[in-house]
Amino acid sequence: MKIGGICLTERCNLSCSMCHFNGPTIIRKYRTLLPNQVFKFIDGISQNEKDVYISGLGEPLLDENLNDYIRYVIDKGFVPNLLTNGQLLTPDRIDSILKIGMRKIRISVDSIDEDEYNTIRKGGDFNKILRACSYLKLKKDIYPDIHVEINITLLEKSSTTEEDYIQFWTNKVDRLNFNAEYFDIFKFRNLHLPPPAIRAPCEISVYLLPSGQMALCCAIIVYQHFEDLLWLPHIDETTPEEAYEIFNRIYHDPTSEFSKICKNCEWWLLSVPHNEDGITPYLKTVGLEGNYKQYYD
Repeated sequence: MKIGGICLTERCNLSCSMCHFNGPTIIRKYRTLLPNQVFKFIDGISQNEKDVYISGLGEPLLDENLNDYIRYVIDKGFVPNLLTNGQLLTPDRIDSILKIGMRKIRISVDSIDEDEYNTIRKGGDFNKILRACSYLKLKKDIYPDIHVEINITLLEKSSTTEEDYIQFWTNKVDRLNFNAEYFDIFKFRNLHLPPPAIRAPCEISVYLLPSGQMALCCAIIVYQHFEDLLWLPHIDETTPEEAYEIFNRIYHDPTSEFSKICKNCEWWLLSVPHNEDGITPYLKTVGLEGNYKQYYD
């Protein structure tokens, strides 16, 4: 069984131009997982897993129970990874999650130009990101295993080149992740490489959604915001292992509701293997400060 991650909440403090959950033209939903649902899901994660990704279809730092979830993940022997927009990473908040044991933090930042960033991530302040990264770097004196990454969506109208990002973030963070943009739920643009001629099989994972339902891929995570997918299993009624078995069955059933969606979807690009340079059509990663191998070999 492969765990994709825990999406705690749909609540968000920003309205980003490309966001399919809280964007300027999107109807917002405010569902948030209950603690018993999160704990049950974590209890169902196989011991073969190492990293547990904690994110949101909104901002996970808005969930008042986040610290309890981080602590529970660690107590179960897993490594928590936090994906955030970074606006709430104040020194006090950083100190609280570091004290619990959080070490891997990914911050979504789509421009290094202050005005452009504030336009893309409406309600955001680019300088808060810089202050958070500076503080996290200072805390490495106490917690040397802190690892900070920047997730960058390559937007069609972005004025910043990859080399500009690399130069700007060197000595500030540990790694950059350049992601292609999905722009209409199922389609991608700004790919790093041409898509293969033959479609790659998708990797089935189990994601826990703010509704309590579980999804088998990123495409369904987005699609379920707009459509009620009653066939998705619910954590109140199903274990992650049972959900994984359901997902394998519907993935290989050409008559299933999922297969009808899957046939016109481009998210399979996430499952294309890395080339010799470590790049896929969807993702390019760049390690900074010489410590890439420490975490990813």
